[in-house]
Formats: sequence, C-alpha cells, structure tokens
Amino acid sequence: MSLYPTKTRLALLRQVANSQVATGDDGHEVFAWPDAPTSWQDRVKVTARMDELVRAGWVTTDEADGPGAWWLLTDEGRKILEDNRG
Repeated sequence: MSLYPTKTRLALLRQVANSQVATGDDGHEVFAWPDAPTSWQDRVKVTARMDELVRAGWVTTDEADGPGAWWLLTDEGRKILEDNRG
C-alpha cells in the first residue's frame, strides 16, 4: 500500500518515534500521547490512521507484548520521517 506522508501521518510517525503510541488495554484501540484522545470517535480515528501506517509498512508492534504494546517505526517509516523533516 502506498501512502502520501500527510501532516497527520507524519505527526503520528513522530509520536511513534518518541515512544508515544501504544495499543490500549483492549488490544485493539491505539492511543497517542501526550494528547491521548478522550472521545471514542477520536480514538477510532487514531486507530484507523495507525492501521493505514501498518498497511503501508511504516510502523509495527510486537503483538507478543499484547495489550499496552508500544509501536515502533520500521525502516521504511524512519525513511519517510527523515525525508519529510522540516
């Protein structure tokens, strides 16, 4: 899957790089800190955006860690972030 690095996607990549994105206790929803979304609709949006980044190969998580697992940049995700600094 090919994605364009929008401002929102780059912001999420920066949060992943700063260890600010984790899977919630339910094992499905994704939360981004320090501005963790409080509404259900916002959490769904973050989760959907992260799903896009996973399909594009920009982020991954160690699912063996289960709920609460932190997300990590892939090599491709690091390249996208480095290519779009500014």
